[in-house]
Amino acid sequence: MIGIATFPPILLADPFWVYSTIIITLGLCLIGLFNSKEMILRIVYLVLVLGTLLTFFTPYLYELGILFGMVLYYQKVLNEKTQNAFNA
Repeated sequence: MIGIATFPPILLADPFWVYSTIIITLGLCLIGLFNSKEMILRIVYLVLVLGTLLTFFTPYLYELGILFGMVLYYQKVLNEKTQNAFNA
């Protein structure tokens, strides 16, 4: 999802790619929104959905959602790896 989501659809002028990227991003975010068990991840996906829809007006919400999602993801991954290293 990050590969699609980190490429804002407004950057390219090709209408097919712009709209297909929006559809792909919304689809993946909705899957994540409904399948996530943690509330914070649902909030991240919801912000990405709203940010994707608002990209044509302002990209800032979208960019902040991506930034927050990446920080949260790497914080979780590094925290789990650190805990596994100490427990081993």
